[in-house]
Amino acid sequence: MKTLICSSIFVFGLNLISTSSVALPSSLANCSANGWSLKRIGVEEALQFITTNGTCAAKFSIEPTHDQISDGWRAEIQDPLHFPHETLATYEFSTYLPAQLKGSDTPNLVLAQWHDNKVPGTPAQRPPFSLRLRSGHIVLPLFNQQVVDRHGLDGKGQILFSQPAQFEKWTRWRIRAFWSPTAKGSLEVWMNGKRIVRYRGPIGYAHDITAPYFKLGIYTTEPFNKPLWVYHTDYRRTFAIVNSYGKIQTQDRYK
Repeated sequence: MKTLICSSIFVFGLNLISTSSVALPSSLANCSANGWSLKRIGVEEALQFITTNGTCAAKFSIEPTHDQISDGWRAEIQDPLHFPHETLATYEFSTYLPAQLKGSDTPNLVLAQWHDNKVPGTPAQRPPFSLRLRSGHIVLPLFNQQVVDRHGLDGKGQILFSQPAQFEKWTRWRIRAFWSPTAKGSLEVWMNGKRIVRYRGPIGYAHDITAPYFKLGIYTTEPFNKPLWVYHTDYRRTFAIVNSYGKIQTQDRYK
């Protein structure tokens, strides 16, 4: 593993990490999306804020009449920070699924995704990891090059977890990943404080220019016939760069 000692890392013009000052996007709990990239929020009503019992949350909405963005209906925000490969990162956020998503006419939805990052002009592959609502179940699929080679880009991926979704309740997610497309990779997921995934192995693709980057919201490529929405709030992100001796070289924490 390569030791990273520079204060900033740039790849194709992207500011990957500045170890002196790393801006964390708004947690959304303060009714703000400051610091997030909003390029995949197509119309103003696709991202709104609501306050319940003194807590603010972001409401992400899509409708059949909305224009598609990047070959799908989506209302997503992106954490602009890009990590180098072999970064240890932790993400936390809370998600609320309204009862309106229970119906059999609800399409497969992506609620959060860690997206691959290719050289400009190179087609994207499947997100290395994502949180999905599929047929009333919460599903956590993983992709790497081996999974794509076996099942193709249209496959469902390696399913790390699946269970019936909890509607009309807040779910707290914690994801801890060592982003590596090699056997060094690892992924752990906690749902409401209970660990539900412990994976060791490749995550993503060796030819990506960075580790996966994070997007939060709602997204589908399947046609649907009713407005769909989801709520997210209280986003937190930490990261640590690990040196060649397995020691933390650089670390940023947000509480």
